[in-house]
Amino acid sequence: MALLEVRNLSKTFAGSPGVIDVNLSIQSGEIHALIGANGAGKSTLMKLLSGAYQGDQGEIYLNGQRVVIENPVHGKELGIHCVYQEVDTALVPSLTVGENLFLDCLPLIINWKTLFREAEEVLQKLNFPLDPKRKIDSLTLVEKQMVLLAKAFMQNAKIMIFDEPTAPLSGPETKILLQQICNLKEKGVGIIFISHRLQEVFALCDTLSVLRNGQLVLNRSVSATSPEVVVEAMFGEKRADGFVKKTASVGDPLLQANHLSDGGRVKDVTFQLRKGEILGIAGLVGAGKTELARLLFAASPRQQGDILWEGNPMYFSSPKQAIEAGFALVPEERRGEGLFVNESIRANLTLPILKTIAPWGWIRRQKEREHGQKIVDALSIKASHLEFPVERLSGGNQQKVVIGKWVGSDTKVLLLDEPTKGIDVQAKKELFYLLEELVAQGISIVYFTSEMDELAAISDTIYILYKGHITKKLGKEEMDPQTILYYASGGTNQDETDSA
Repeated sequence: MALLEVRNLSKTFAGSPGVIDVNLSIQSGEIHALIGANGAGKSTLMKLLSGAYQGDQGEIYLNGQRVVIENPVHGKELGIHCVYQEVDTALVPSLTVGENLFLDCLPLIINWKTLFREAEEVLQKLNFPLDPKRKIDSLTLVEKQMVLLAKAFMQNAKIMIFDEPTAPLSGPETKILLQQICNLKEKGVGIIFISHRLQEVFALCDTLSVLRNGQLVLNRSVSATSPEVVVEAMFGEKRADGFVKKTASVGDPLLQANHLSDGGRVKDVTFQLRKGEILGIAGLVGAGKTELARLLFAASPRQQGDILWEGNPMYFSSPKQAIEAGFALVPEERRGEGLFVNESIRANLTLPILKTIAPWGWIRRQKEREHGQKIVDALSIKASHLEFPVERLSGGNQQKVVIGKWVGSDTKVLLLDEPTKGIDVQAKKELFYLLEELVAQGISIVYFTSEMDELAAISDTIYILYKGHITKKLGKEEMDPQTILYYASGGTNQDETDSA
């Protein structure tokens, strides 16, 4: 009898499918990998199993008994626990390990000696090397994850769902966590392991299931498949929404990055950007994409390496200097970092050129409006007027504003970090055509993303980023989503780094 069984489970959102008719079973003491590209339905399925969502149809069984999981609290009572990437939100940093372990069941009168003794017994039983009196804010990320594992075990967890648990961890920390997951397996806990890192999946898991567009397309034992088969199942014939890139005329080398490191996620990165090129940087969650983009923009310090501009060394001590040199960054979190959402379209579009339109300290409104309207027309930003508040725009139009503010500001290199995050299919296609127009105007683009089909469609050259290192370079003839994901998820030849 399966510990957990899902039968014909479906969930739609405003007519768009989340998961469709999914059947799945998890055995006691099994590590079951759940794999899929972004938007495949992994998070939706996880939230259905935890009680955060209610299914439109289908059934869930625990130990052969049908259950209706009303909410996440009820899910935990049934023994289903989720460990998310954002572990800090699930712990109280000012309290000790022991206090966090018993936080859900503290009595009115606390016997601290008993609490810490029982906490230590639990930690020892799980072979977790933690002092129950240490404060959470003094722990490393992997130690915080151990606290969550211990807490779930104390609450009689039967099923544990891990959402990309190793993405933010270093190599040694990853080994520690995976060993602890194996310890839980030996104690009979059923584990769902969501990950893009195929090396970990094939080393750790017993069974795997692949979701694509909300549907289960592959379900078999790990020993009976291969990374190549899994990657093919993830993508099928998927391409970036029918977009076909024009043949580009790429010029001479413009930017050369040599052995860049930030002392953390970015490790000895070398690549080359040519004039008029769209250069793709492929990487999964935790690979170091955002950190590399910030390093190039001087939003985080460079610990090692050189950047050459047309063969000459350059160094920025701040984003202000990077902007003055012609660099622009469109961050992943556009609402929090790329826009003043409470301001108008006009104010956002003209921010980088204030020196031009306000040379004597006051803004020339007519020139500001002319500049803003020119960009709105050029980028087809859909709004009734320039004073329209940015917060009321669609995701795709917000992204156009973020990119548009750099148009006409002497931008030479545009750094795009996950630029299609949160925008619909039509807005994505419009963005691709816009990027082609910018390249035609002489702007070179570095496109950082985990959307492999987008990279295959828009890039002239692709570098693969894996655990902070460039591990592969792909030319146009080698680009397809399957190949890109294969190397980005830890495929073979990971020590190979093509010369720039």
